[in-house]
Amino acid sequence: MANTAELFEWKGTTCVKLSAGGYEAWVANEIGSNVIRLRDNANGLEFFRFSEDNTADTIKQSAEVWGLPTLYLPLCRRRTEDLRRGISASRKREGSL
Repeated sequence: MANTAELFEWKGTTCVKLSAGGYEAWVANEIGSNVIRLRDNANGLEFFRFSEDNTADTIKQSAEVWGLPTLYLPLCRRRTEDLRRGISASRKREGSL
């Protein structure tokens, strides 16, 4: 079974459909990158509350009920620079640079 990612329109909202291992997730970027559907296709199970009757506005108005927001940590430039310096310093100590 292949892993796939595809864009599709759901009631006027662009979503990303991720499929892997018999599971399917719908992520709606326009609604705060909410995972609006997580489904086990093999067993017909919905992990989150989902209704075909919903619209993007319904989900926006009650985000705590419908779906799950994805969380992305900000990539801090200073943290990545500190990490690079730390790696360089450890390599110098080991004599590999």
